[in-house]
Amino acid sequence: MALFNAEVDAFRAAALGPREKELLGQLEKDSSPARENQLGVLYAQFGLLGKALGRFESAVNRHQYLPAMVNAANVYSMQQEYGRAQEYLRRAQQIEPENARVLIALAFSLFQSGNESDAKSTYERMSRIDPRWPRATAVRRHRCLRRAGARRAKGKDPELFGADWLE
Repeated sequence: MALFNAEVDAFRAAALGPREKELLGQLEKDSSPARENQLGVLYAQFGLLGKALGRFESAVNRHQYLPAMVNAANVYSMQQEYGRAQEYLRRAQQIEPENARVLIALAFSLFQSGNESDAKSTYERMSRIDPRWPRATAVRRHRCLRRAGARRAKGKDPELFGADWLE
């Protein structure tokens, strides 16, 4: 197992290293919330959630950067810290109350936390704001909800928002 873990770490370093170095160099030249968020997305895609969250929170603290708020909420949702996820999503909602992506993330987080009534009303609100979203995401969300529910029932971490990181 130790040998396997060493190989995984070596692969991660080889795959992550060049892009991380590039983004860190860009951050030195232009320390913007968008760049912080991009680096956070990279870390999240490689499963380095602690490092990702640090970058997302840095972007949010420096400037109320909506993509980083949604991404931080994604990390908290994956860690089953739904209250923290919802705090970020409500802050994002204050910035853009009619943002369908924020509302669907909030509805999903509410559902995951067991608050199905608020999840339903949030989803319905999102559906009125952007009627295309429910059709475009219904099958994917249904499958994701089923998988997350099954994992939650088995005590496993749900796979949330795997491809929904915002840059």
